[in-house]
Amino acid sequence: MNNTNVKTITQNFLSLKDICLHFSTETKKLQILKNISLTVKNGEIVSIVGPSGAGKTSLLMLLAGLEAPNSGHIFINATDITTMSEDKLTAFRQKNIGIVFQNFHLIPTMTAIENIALPLQFMHIAKSHQKAADILDMVGLSDRAKHYPSQLSGGEQQRVAIARAFVASPPLLLADEPTGNLDIKNSQKIIDLMFNLAKLKNTTVIMVTHNQDIAQNCDRVIKIVDGKIVK
Repeated sequence: MNNTNVKTITQNFLSLKDICLHFSTETKKLQILKNISLTVKNGEIVSIVGPSGAGKTSLLMLLAGLEAPNSGHIFINATDITTMSEDKLTAFRQKNIGIVFQNFHLIPTMTAIENIALPLQFMHIAKSHQKAADILDMVGLSDRAKHYPSQLSGGEQQRVAIARAFVASPPLLLADEPTGNLDIKNSQKIIDLMFNLAKLKNTTVIMVTHNQDIAQNCDRVIKIVDGKIVK
């Protein structure tokens, strides 16, 4: 591979080409995303904004490989995930994509450190608990390692969720309204934490948010209305 190709792949870490998504019922076809084309550079932090029902979360689900487009292609780090089998896509997701949800999605029967270590264990990575402890310290929750989610505040639970998303150092982080259930003070702490970890690990971030202040702090804002990019 020549140097020009290497540079191109490095700069355009993520690329969507003519992505369409629709759902059909007995009476009509509901168009969710309409010919979405987009490129995101390596290490870029991008926010996706728009009204409810515009297709923002559906776009994240496609990027995560949790939904498949009806047409078009999605390239992540030069790999076309739309052509993968389900098994290969699952393996690719484990190694390359971290996800942060609005509702935390922590396993209630596991402690904070066990929740964080779980992705590493799925990937058969050695010293998973030590690595989980290291990143738990980075998010300021070493003293909460043995606490269960029910024993943590909302802000603490989201910090655990972020630590879990970053623990395997994924090249791509997808975040769906990560501050949606938090107050203003905790929201800013969570965003600062996410951005700092992303820069530390050179992670590309795609984040859906309704918070315009948070969106404007990203490298780029993409607005989706009625399934189309308008800004």
